[in-house]
Amino acid sequence: MKRFLILLACLAAPLLAQTPAAQAYRERLAAEVAAETATVYTIIFDNSGSMKGTKLAQAKEAFATWLAGVQPGNVWSVYKFVEGGGACALPFTPDGHTQAAALIQSLNADASTPIVATLKLAAEAIAKRRATRPYESHVVLVFTDGSENVDKRGNKGVIETLLDLRKTGLEIVGIGYAGQGDYMRGNASRYYDASDGASLRQGLAEVETEIDPLAPVKITEEEMRLLKNAQVAPDAPSTSPPRPAAPGKASAPASSTPTAPPAEPKTKSNNLFVFVAIAIFGIFCLRKAFSR
Repeated sequence: MKRFLILLACLAAPLLAQTPAAQAYRERLAAEVAAETATVYTIIFDNSGSMKGTKLAQAKEAFATWLAGVQPGNVWSVYKFVEGGGACALPFTPDGHTQAAALIQSLNADASTPIVATLKLAAEAIAKRRATRPYESHVVLVFTDGSENVDKRGNKGVIETLLDLRKTGLEIVGIGYAGQGDYMRGNASRYYDASDGASLRQGLAEVETEIDPLAPVKITEEEMRLLKNAQVAPDAPSTSPPRPAAPGKASAPASSTPTAPPAEPKTKSNNLFVFVAIAIFGIFCLRKAFSR
């Protein structure tokens, strides 16, 4: 969507008058579109006690490598664990990947694992931002090497929270580290296993990959087998009573042949014509304004 809007603005640019005012307008328009349609990345980084030592060092190195190569123009925030809850370590920062990397480098493994509380805290901040910036996309990265140990529901609470957040339109990317976190598989939008620093870098490299709604659906062999074995029941004949006849006319016999739905009015071409007319009129007005 972001790329489409920027492309649309660029395609419309040659139609405007080639004046300094028009050039400034085009640049301002492109900047505003990019800002309003940015992707917001929220990182939940596990700095619990179980990350102490080699695991934390490898994770810091992997995150530093990833954040050094991400696309510019997006918004970043970081949440960490504290004893008994979560905390926002870096609020939403435009082009804040450098600050996010520096913040992660400063973390110590000295907390419990309150995944549920931290997810809810991040979700509250995202909801407030959405109220004023509704066209942004949001990706929440949950990186952990352990299980929920504050919420009484345990990992079940994490699963329920992930599913609830996905219902609000958030994309949740889970990365389980050092053999832990696989309870997020099938419950996060995407999930990756990472056993060491190298595999963690591979998983992080996939975070920026957007889910394409037009991508082909992959069907497993098991799903194909179930589809082949599925039996569709034949349509049952109509049992509706015949319609009452009008005075002086015979009743129409009941029929099992379904009645075709009424044709929809052809309004798409009319709508397109109106849209094009409005667009041409708007461009004409802009050219007049900029030529003065």
